[in-house]
Amino acid sequence: MKKTLSSLLVMLFASLALVGCGETESKHSVTETRVYEEAAGKTYTASNESLELNMNGDTTTFSLKNKKTGEVWYSNPSDMTKHSAEGKNKNNLQSTLLVQYSNKTDTRVDIDNYSKSIKNKNYTIEKVDGGLKVNYTIGEVSKIYKCPPVATESRMNEFLNKMDKNSQKLIKRNYVYYNYEEMDESDDEDLDTALALFPDLEKEPVYMLRENITDSFAKQVEEAFDNVGYTDEDYAKDDAAFDIQLQNEKPVFNVSVYYLLDGDDFVVRVPMKEIKYRSTYPIVELTVLPYMGAGSTDDTGFIMVPDGTGGIINFNNGKTGQQTYTSDMYGWDYGVSRQMVVDETKSDYPVFAIARNGSSMLCTAEEGSAYSIVRADISGKGDDYNYGRFAYDLVHGETMDITTKSDTTVRVYEENLPDENITQRYMFSQGVDYAQLASVYRSYLFEKYPNLKKKEESKMTMNVEMLGAVDNIEHVLGYPVTKAQALTTYKQAQEMLNKLLESGISATNLNAKYSGWFNGGVKQTSAKKVKLVGRLGSKSDLTDLTAFAKNKQISLFMDGSFNYVLNDKTLDGFTQNRDAAKYASREIAEIYKIWPVTFKPDEDSDDSYYLTKPSYAKESLESFVETITDYGTKNVSLQDYGDKLGGDYNPKNPVSREANMNMQVQSMSNLQTNGSKIMINEGNMYAVPYADVVTGINLESKKVNLIDETVPFYTIVLHGVVDYTGDAINLAEDNTTNILKSAENGASLYYVFMNEPTSALQKGFYTQ
Repeated sequence: MKKTLSSLLVMLFASLALVGCGETESKHSVTETRVYEEAAGKTYTASNESLELNMNGDTTTFSLKNKKTGEVWYSNPSDMTKHSAEGKNKNNLQSTLLVQYSNKTDTRVDIDNYSKSIKNKNYTIEKVDGGLKVNYTIGEVSKIYKCPPVATESRMNEFLNKMDKNSQKLIKRNYVYYNYEEMDESDDEDLDTALALFPDLEKEPVYMLRENITDSFAKQVEEAFDNVGYTDEDYAKDDAAFDIQLQNEKPVFNVSVYYLLDGDDFVVRVPMKEIKYRSTYPIVELTVLPYMGAGSTDDTGFIMVPDGTGGIINFNNGKTGQQTYTSDMYGWDYGVSRQMVVDETKSDYPVFAIARNGSSMLCTAEEGSAYSIVRADISGKGDDYNYGRFAYDLVHGETMDITTKSDTTVRVYEENLPDENITQRYMFSQGVDYAQLASVYRSYLFEKYPNLKKKEESKMTMNVEMLGAVDNIEHVLGYPVTKAQALTTYKQAQEMLNKLLESGISATNLNAKYSGWFNGGVKQTSAKKVKLVGRLGSKSDLTDLTAFAKNKQISLFMDGSFNYVLNDKTLDGFTQNRDAAKYASREIAEIYKIWPVTFKPDEDSDDSYYLTKPSYAKESLESFVETITDYGTKNVSLQDYGDKLGGDYNPKNPVSREANMNMQVQSMSNLQTNGSKIMINEGNMYAVPYADVVTGINLESKKVNLIDETVPFYTIVLHGVVDYTGDAINLAEDNTTNILKSAENGASLYYVFMNEPTSALQKGFYTQ
């Protein structure tokens, strides 16, 4: 039976308190999504030369046919009737979205859009340019009857005057009457509350439907209005006049998903500005197409995950006692605090792939990759399917003390989501090994980044890091004083490079990083103001070093940290309150070392550092490059750009993690355009197109038990495109294994040197 507005209204109340007529909608306001009314069994279709998308109007699940090969991929398992799954697992298998929401006590709840939207037909489907769009309302949708939620006295009287006395009494019993003159004579506090809800109350009294009205009384109220000719148009007019929040409202979410055909690729996009939620129930995580391309126990194949250079999880491998594979893209978001760190996960490239029965699907997170989490699992854990998926961190929150006089805390969240997109791109191939998958991803990157090209001549390079100075405790007149300890002076660094050339290493194959050369050494203060370390030499010594490297055609990179400031020194160009990023709780983002025994931050240590505002980091980098240019080189080693990434959730001027990533990309692009060579550490994919050298790539996976094999997927993608290395050979626990891993991955060698003997560090803070 077709549901109409006259019998049942789907009404989702706004997240803020009542406001007066004409005011703008709340940032979180959940909008009305009509109940799906299309003819049963209707199929929606989109097609281009390569792909054909067919969506079932009754379920919003779909099939995607590759016209060139005849292969068909499904958004959800198409053979569920052959495989067992019950309860929540069965609902998840039929879902296209998984939502996790929270509340002020940080209680997190997972819901699926099958049981909370699709099953109840709370969605709409529409055709858009290049594909289809589905608008979901997910959650416990509030149902009210056709009657004014709020009305001015004159508006209400239009209908009351038409009713009999019994109906009038019914209405007045179930509406709250707000009259400024009557309230003014009673309770000032109630009056203030009423005026906050209705700023125009002095001009005219207002009726508001009681929040605790029962369904039976609501039905009687609807009938009373219906008997005097109250129409759908009347309701729409009254509904638009005021923005309402009910205290007993339930968690409900609007999410719109675009399914687009882009040449040979399938693109799925979720605009964040179209995600609506109630502020009391912020949406903290969203998973898009959790079972796209999943393989059952009847299928053969594997899931490739971005663990190290690549990890293979074979379908149905029987490891049902192991945890789900989970990895944070680009590592932890340092704009979010942590109370404990037991395990650290990090992936450098936003990709997973599923190879199944002779064909493969590679999925990359494009927009929104900075929020993404890769998850993968095998059959036998509640259902019979092997899957890979992206989930996305959305609204970020922090626990905040209400008062110093009690232990009471509340959870505070970002005020709203950024105006950005979540975009996943699916690429299809008949290649079913990791090398073929790497070729697909490599071709995609070449198209996305025109400046990323295969070098005409691929060569192995020698990469060295020279340590300048560290801080150490010295006794002056019997008092302990922190001073710089020289490990490699500017002159000694020049001598070191010369010895490497004399040993037979070609200058054009030599990349040198000089770290710890300014602002106190390795434990560097703000890079915005560069001050040479006196014990390392003079400015002329440093310019002699850069001139020597330039004359010999050695690529010398001056190292610096920009996202973080160790130590807050007076007059160093950094002020905590002004320049540090902040958590959503408005607290300064101060990051501590982790105790290896308790796994908790050591807040009593002096060895903490601050996450800088993205704008401050950008300015520091620009100032740093201007300074090293005066010393004779433009080449910069970015200690943290391209490695660590955090958002700034200061409510006054928030910068999302994705926006920070894009700011870093722009800074690196500007450096490249202005003739600087760039060296980065570890190599997050967004930074690689702008780098000449990448050091410290993780050449091994974490050996998570669910993973069956480590493969060189990422290094195949990078080989011949950028110079890259693993960890320093001479600092590895096993030099032989490190060298063999470098050979296996086509990586150049990397060493860390200093002029002083290692014994010089035995009694300091840098024994490592």
